[in-house]
Amino acid sequence: MKNNLFKKGMAIGIMTLFIGMSTIVSAGIAPVEKQVLINDLIKKDKIISTNEFYFLQHWPDGKNMLSSVNCTLCSLDTEVVDDFSISEAVNIYESRFRIVTDNGLGPGAIEGVNVFFYEDIGNGPSTERYAERSAAVHSWYSGREYFGRPELFVECLFEHVVLHPGKWWICFQSIAEEECFWLTNDGYGDSIWISNPDEGYPKWTNGYDVYGEDYDVCFFLRGNYGEIPPEEDLICYDYGLDWYGVPPGATVEGYIDVWNDGDFGSVLFWEIESWPEWGNWSFDGFLEALPGQGGTTILVEVVVPDEPDSSWGGEIKIVNKNNPDDFEIIYVSVIVPVNYNPIVTFIKNINQRFLYSFPILRQILGL
Repeated sequence: MKNNLFKKGMAIGIMTLFIGMSTIVSAGIAPVEKQVLINDLIKKDKIISTNEFYFLQHWPDGKNMLSSVNCTLCSLDTEVVDDFSISEAVNIYESRFRIVTDNGLGPGAIEGVNVFFYEDIGNGPSTERYAERSAAVHSWYSGREYFGRPELFVECLFEHVVLHPGKWWICFQSIAEEECFWLTNDGYGDSIWISNPDEGYPKWTNGYDVYGEDYDVCFFLRGNYGEIPPEEDLICYDYGLDWYGVPPGATVEGYIDVWNDGDFGSVLFWEIESWPEWGNWSFDGFLEALPGQGGTTILVEVVVPDEPDSSWGGEIKIVNKNNPDDFEIIYVSVIVPVNYNPIVTFIKNINQRFLYSFPILRQILGL
């Protein structure tokens, strides 16, 4: 108890000392910027382990761009497949590939990605899909241009796909409102095959017969050796979800960090299952799939009931989609006083934002 009182006293002293600084920092806080930092953190945490499988066919050669898209505003449904080989069983869960869009749109144009795996039948890919996954997607500008359009990196996380040793074919089909093109590459193995029924090329047509040249395309695969993938583990940390001295009908905010504490090579698909019925809640700024030892931050906003002299409490439940027994309960509370004091509330909100801006300080103080 004495230790807790010391920590709280220390926190109050530090927050008071830096209240001017916290005002400046708070004014610059943006959940989107926070998310970018977390995405960078995830990339740094992806340490290649001795059990990790990866396949790299990465850099565009600038020769061509090939349509592979499920267009949401037109009838286009095209596929491009390229090959890779493995010497032992693997389970794959992550991929990256490089594209440009028809009108040079940015990352927001990519609504999702279908990932298709096909077995090799000796003279090309099977027409039957061995596995298909709907991937959680994160995309960003690479800083380069091809064919007068900005290049996009597209990163996908999906449920593990177990593959036996041998040769395989893979397709990344972007889901977007306009045509998307997979960039070609001086790569590995056999040339691509395509499916483009609208242009008269059935599944599958050899790329050379269409373009008069052999092409490979850019992509990267990550997984684990073996047929059993590592397990994911959901944990959550919350901050700023107890609101005191809130005016009736005000909008307040807080944060929840969602973390996959499972082994490297695991993937956590999670969702917010429930939240209190009072107020108007919104959740924003997060990734829906997390690699092992990767995390994301939820911005929580709620419009509190317009009722003076009232108090409200409840729970937010976050669950692992693949394991309902793996969940976290976040407790929240709001106190709306009879006499609202805006100065006290303002100082408290500044201190909350200050602590949130410095997670190391929160850890040191045990808050």
